[in-house]
Formats: sequence, C-alpha cells, structure tokens
Amino acid sequence: MENQELKHYIDAQLAGGTSPDELKKLLMHHGWASEVVDAHLPPAAPPLVTVGADNGGSYIDNRKKRKWAIFCLVLPFALLILILTVYAVNSFAVSAAFSKPQTSAAPSLSSGNASPSGSASALGNPLGLSLSPAIGLGQEDKRATAAKIVNVALSLLGLLAFLSIFICIPIGIVLLVRSRRTIKPGVAYDERSGKDESSIIPPELGHWNWGAAFLTFWWGIYYRVWIVFLIFVPVIGSFWWVVMGIKGNEWAWQKNKWLSVEEFKKSQRKWMPWAIALLALSILSGFACASLIVISAGRLGKISGTVQQLNPAAGLYDYGLKASGAPLGIEIMNATYNINGQPVTLKNGVSVSHPADSSGGVTDLPAIATTSFFGLAAYNDLNGDGSDDMAFILTQQTGGSGTFYYLAAALASPNEAAPETDAILLGDRIKPVSTDIKSGLIIVTYLDRKPDEPMTAVPSVTVVRNFKIVNGKLIEIK
Repeated sequence: MENQELKHYIDAQLAGGTSPDELKKLLMHHGWASEVVDAHLPPAAPPLVTVGADNGGSYIDNRKKRKWAIFCLVLPFALLILILTVYAVNSFAVSAAFSKPQTSAAPSLSSGNASPSGSASALGNPLGLSLSPAIGLGQEDKRATAAKIVNVALSLLGLLAFLSIFICIPIGIVLLVRSRRTIKPGVAYDERSGKDESSIIPPELGHWNWGAAFLTFWWGIYYRVWIVFLIFVPVIGSFWWVVMGIKGNEWAWQKNKWLSVEEFKKSQRKWMPWAIALLALSILSGFACASLIVISAGRLGKISGTVQQLNPAAGLYDYGLKASGAPLGIEIMNATYNINGQPVTLKNGVSVSHPADSSGGVTDLPAIATTSFFGLAAYNDLNGDGSDDMAFILTQQTGGSGTFYYLAAALASPNEAAPETDAILLGDRIKPVSTDIKSGLIIVTYLDRKPDEPMTAVPSVTVVRNFKIVNGKLIEIK
C-alpha cells in the first residue's frame, strides 16, 4: 500500500535535485525497507545512449533540407532589413547632398542650399525619400532623380519581400519540419522526454533558452513547439518572446525524444550564438537607422525652412520665415503684385485674370492669364531692418505656349502685412536654377537659350542676374 507522506517526501527530494540512488540510501539508513522505497520511487530511466550523437548513428538527419529551410525562412526578413537599411542610408545621403550645392562644372546645375546666405530649393515636399526638389518647370535636380531611382528599386524589393512572405515561409516551414533530427527506431532514449504533458522535466533544464527567446519563430518550428505562433498575435506577441525564453527548455523537452539531458543541452547551445548575434544586430541596426533618419529629417527641415501646406488640392506650400518680425508666408500667397504695370492678386498662390500688354494696359484679347506662385524662395534681410525678407519666383501663362517667369519680393513688417514689390520679368520658358540672397543682393540663376535659338530649344545657357531693394522697390543691378 502506498504511503502518501513517503511519496510526497520522495517527490520533493527528487525535485530538489537529489538522485534516486542517494535518496534510496538515505531512506534505508533511516530504516525504510528497500522494497518499500523502490515502490515509491519513479520508474528508473533506461540506460542512456552515449554513442551515435556525434557520428549520426542514432539520428535520422537531413541537413540539405535544413539548409534550404533556413534560406526560405530567412529570405523575407533579410529583404525587409535590407530595404530599411537602404532607406535610411538613402535618406541620409539625400539630406547630405542637399545641404550644399551640387558639385558641377557648370554653376547652373547647382540647386538651392540652406546656408546662412538664405538660398532655398524649389517648391516641394522636403521630407522622406519622396523628396523631389524641382529646379524649374521641366527640370529636376540630378540628385533628386537619383533618389527617385532608389525609390523605384526599394519599391520593387518591397514587393518582392511581400510576395516572398507567402511563398518562402510556407515552404521553409515544411522543409524545416521534415529536416528535424529524430531518433532512429529501436535506439534507447531518456524516457522522461517526448511525452508532452506526461514528460518529467529534469531540474537541470530550469534555465533561460536563448534560441527560444530571440529565434522564436525558427526555433519553435524546428522543435515542433507550435505555441510559438502566439508571437504573431497582437499585444500577446510583444512579450511572448520572454515566455518562450523561460519555458523553451520545458516545451522542447516535452515535444521531442532526447538521448540524454546533456544531448538536449548540446542541441540548445547551438542556437545561443546566433540568437545573441541577432539580438545585437537588431539593436545596432535599429539605432543606426533611427539616427540616420532623425539626422536626415533635421537636415532637410533646416534646408526647407518652415513648411506648411496651404492647399493640398493645389499642391501649394508656404515657405515661412524663421526670423523675428512678421512672418512671411500666407501673406505672399494672397498678396497683390504688379506685373507689367497691372495689379495681380493671388488667392492661395493662384490668380486668373486678363493679361496685361507690355505697355501696362489690359489687352482686349479674350485670353486668360494664370499667375502662380512658383517658389524657389530665398529668405534673408533685403532692406537692412534686421528682419528676414523673402525673394521668390512667380509664373504667368497667357493661353499660348509661353510660360513667363517673374522675380518678386516681400518685405517683413512688424506692424502690418508684408508689403509686396513689383515683379520683374526674367524670361519666357526659362529653367530657374536657384535664388540666393547675399548681403542684401538677390542673385537669380537660370538657364536660357542663345539669341539665335528658337523657343523650342532646350535652355542651356547659364544666366545670372542681380537685384536689390532700393527705397522699397525691387530693381535690377546691372
């Protein structure tokens, strides 16, 4: 008949690490009969096989399938890491490139910069890889073109990574399950293992499992611990890797037959360096990518100034001034400018009206003139009052094939709306390159045609013109 007190005592001692042989000697020393002790001790484990673990004689092992399984399971994640890394590096490279003028033999190829002189790039969204700083209608900075090419490559890689999730991962799971090492039939093993909930967990396995914690998905599939898929459940998945690290040894012991505890530990130790390496790589790459993106955003933000979208439908942006005094921005998008002697009032950066002729009068033609805020804005002090003023470009189309570019300026005023200036014609169908303000002088660079070239020719001649505010008026300095 079973003695419950003796049974509880034996179970407690075995759980504490006392071996069955030592416990039997101890109980017999205290007067318990050998037969009674044997009846209360758990069945003795069969002899442990120590041969074949290294030479494969005790295992069925398919390493070729395992290698292909690892490749299929790693590929989607490797592509995602590659895309994020290239995204961060490209953002950093673009921001670094646009923080200074583009190096080129021809100064006309230089886009706006963000130096204290007050130059600025053309109208556009300055954030992220979608940066497309136009340097004029029909012309774009070569660096932005390169960034767009990288964008296309990233998009293709992203599509490939997305498709690989549904193709490679199922294939990898099947191959990994089939490649699992299993003990050959007839080979003796530790009968405490491989019995699911009925398995007896050796006390030596009560420690952290690195592979289960940080290679959770692959580790769980290999050892048939299907509860690992909870890592993909929202909320639960955020901390499930901790549960896997704590319970990994127990679950792997229950789901698989093992030759011995030492063989189990040897198998788990193979996962440890890869798990630690992946953890370190994830931390370093995450920190590096975050740093690059933050630095890039800071640089691009500095280049563009203060940007607020005014009219998403029209794609208009407001380049405000950061200095003291009345900020320029919304005012210039709704101000009145004199173009060829005719007042033109913008509304959200656009005006539709009858065009003026060269003498300043309104023509009798039915054509409609569309005047728009083009951008390529620069800001700095123009009239010596210590406040940042603004110079920018307007365009006007009169229904024909021409697109006329005008330089305009707005002066910051502490007490009233920014007073606008007359607009001075730069040319027809030119390609603006940059607008700078240095020591109160507005320097406009654009590409034009040779005198004998038709208007259909591509502008290729660099033209640099200087302007200045004199008594509140914008004039050209020859």
